[in-house]
This record gives sequence, structure tokens and C-alpha cells, in this order.
Amino acid sequence: MESDLPRKLEFGISINPSWSEHEEMLALVRLAESGGLDLVGVQDHPYQWRFYDTWTLISYLGGATSSIRFFPDVAALPLRPPAMLAKSVASLDVLTGGRVELGLGAGAFWEAIGAMGGEVRSRAEAVAAIEEAIDVIRLVWSGERGVRYQGRHYRLSGLHTGPEPVHDIGIWVGNRITNRSGSWNGSGNGNTSSPGFSVTQGQVCELEVQISNAKFSSTGLQSITGDWTETQTGPGSFIGRSPSTGTLKVNVQP
Repeated sequence: MESDLPRKLEFGISINPSWSEHEEMLALVRLAESGGLDLVGVQDHPYQWRFYDTWTLISYLGGATSSIRFFPDVAALPLRPPAMLAKSVASLDVLTGGRVELGLGAGAFWEAIGAMGGEVRSRAEAVAAIEEAIDVIRLVWSGERGVRYQGRHYRLSGLHTGPEPVHDIGIWVGNRITNRSGSWNGSGNGNTSSPGFSVTQGQVCELEVQISNAKFSSTGLQSITGDWTETQTGPGSFIGRSPSTGTLKVNVQP
């Protein structure tokens, strides 16, 4: 099938980090890796009592695999200060040999965020904060000494940064909150993109991958031009991502 997408799609699974299912999660991730998939996305809802901490879980899964890459889907910025988040991501990137990307979200479920001590923000404040956070994260990954940054929400005051990531980490920004001049995929922010895209239903309906006994297909997916919805029918969701066009999720059919 020929595609109109400008770059090669990468595929993977998105997992629910429930602490009652860690053995099943590990088995699913190993299956995805052995089947040649590229990515594992892990939801990040720290206030959800049924969930493991996302970065701890990614560290555990990263140590049990050798080639598949991981990203938070997406990191809850109001509960993860960007300088510490950047250091965590860079550290794990080094320890896994360059197998970490960063999905970044401005925040949702504000009552739950507030209950955990996070700052409750308006939509405008959330947009401004995520713009500043991307600047801070890139500075923390720079390897420079004495780094300074002054924003409304975040600041750095002479920080000596490190470790540096071992590869150019992507920052994949949640679609519903971004509005930085229409795009974050451009100068000044490295490999940063906002998942906004247009893919025709005809392109997707032929997409199918077979991994062992698990069949990943687009059955039941409605139009994904612009905003889209998904129905999760199994332990994970099929993901296609293009660095310049965003993220596509397709149902898992066991």
C-alpha cells in the first residue's frame, strides 16, 4: 500500500499501567518487541490509585527489553516539573541506549491533579506552561553549565545540566492543548511535534500487522481526519506515529 504520509510510520502498543497486571504488561511488551514493533506508550495518570508510576514502570520494562522504545502517553506536566522530567528522560535514555522519547501533556483531570498537590491551571495557563516547559527541557538536555531561564511558570537559575541524552529525543505534544504559532515542529525546539494530522480512511483500512496470535487491525475505526476517537478492545492499542504528522491509534483485536 502506498501512503501519502511524508515519513515512515512507526508502530507500537499503548498500555494501561495497572498495578494488578504487571506480568501481562511485560509479556505484551516482549511480544511487541519480538514482533518488530517500534514503540510502547505508557499512560501517565499519577493520581490514579490503580496505576503504577509511569517512569518507574518504563524503567522496569526498559530493563527487560533490548530494542523497543518507550514514551509516556503523555507525561502530566502539572505533576512533573520540566527540569526534573528532562533529567529523568535523559537518564533513562542513556541507561537504555537511546530508547526513550517524551510525550508531553499540559494537563487534564484538574480536580485530581489538585488533589495530588499539582497546580490547577486554566487552558491559557496550561498552554503557556507547556511552551515554557519545552524550552526548559531542551535547555536541561543541552549539557551546558550555568543555564538560566526565566518564565512565568518555570525558571532555571544557573543550573549545571546533565546527563545529555544519547539520541535526539522527540517531544510529542498532546493535540488538544497546543497552539504555539500553529506548530512545534520547527526551529528552536528540535524534534518537537504536535499530533495534528490528516489521514484518509482508505489509507488506514488496509493497515494490518500480525504478531504471533495477536492480530492488530483497523477494524471498527471511524474517520481519523482531524480529531479522532478510539475504542480500546484489548490489553493495548495499536499506534502509528509519523514525526511530522502525529499519532494514529488503531484497535487491538485479540
